[in-house]
Amino acid sequence: GVTAEGDTITAGAGALDSMVARASAKAGIAGLEFYAGIPGTIGGALTMNAGCYGAETKDVLESAWGLTRTGERVDYALADFGYTYRHSEAPADIIWIEAVYRGTPDAPDAVAARISEITSRRETTQPIREKTGGSTFKNPPGHSSWKLVDEAGWRGKLHTETGGGAMFSDLHSN
Repeated sequence: GVTAEGDTITAGAGALDSMVARASAKAGIAGLEFYAGIPGTIGGALTMNAGCYGAETKDVLESAWGLTRTGERVDYALADFGYTYRHSEAPADIIWIEAVYRGTPDAPDAVAARISEITSRRETTQPIREKTGGSTFKNPPGHSSWKLVDEAGWRGKLHTETGGGAMFSDLHSN
């Protein structure tokens, strides 16, 4: 589930990131538009500091709670996550249940327009209608993974050593 109140969005960990972006637009809450470009769930976003197009989970997250594998409730404020690029210091055994995000008030149509722009950009630059493993490589400091894959000559190439038919996309080489 996803609910909005004031300038906050509360989302269950199983909510699709894109659902959270759309709910924020409907509620007139800006700042979560980038989630429209991430094919995953809030639980995954919390775990890895998911982000794209210049924004990350750490930019809008206020708090989250989950359960340890023994059933103990744990509450985390943003600072407790120790977020860095695509990484969190939160223990791996936490099963996230819910997150609270804080955005900024904005006109619903303006937020929706930015989501539309992100969605269009993603559709023209990534193979979203194909079965993919998503973006596979993290960007090394000062570099873009897709550019490194291109420079190595792997864009569009089939990886035949595994026999599984995996290949680098022609559209987005990461």
